[in-house]
Amino acid sequence: MMESHNFLGELWQRRAEEERGETQEDRDLNLYRRFEIDGQKYPSLTPIINELQSTIGKYAEAVTRLSLVKIGKLDKDTIVSADRHRHLIHNNLIDVVNHLSREYKNLKIDNDWRSAIIGESREEIGDWALTVARKELNHEEVM
Repeated sequence: MMESHNFLGELWQRRAEEERGETQEDRDLNLYRRFEIDGQKYPSLTPIINELQSTIGKYAEAVTRLSLVKIGKLDKDTIVSADRHRHLIHNNLIDVVNHLSREYKNLKIDNDWRSAIIGESREEIGDWALTVARKELNHEEVM
């Protein structure tokens, strides 16, 4: 019963956000744009943001590759290899996000985005990165 309650709560929250005109996608994209603006103000953020952009692109490509491998119903070793590659890139993505968060903290800039917007789970960070890849970095092939 707890799962249905949680599901309903999430559904109501999404509906309220949509009525306000603010969706998770909007928050995800606004955060990415904030990074770009902050990178212009604080030069020490620029290399980390550049690395983040690169890693988001690599992650989107790895997710796409894994999806295509699964659809192609290739042998198990190929699927395992593609999934391992995606997993390693995802670990790198998390490392870069954590590095950026630490640099915000070092600069005494609010870094509440780390948990409030991106979240703490691997899935939430991955979803954020795929949204950014698809909408901001023009990786339209992301599934």
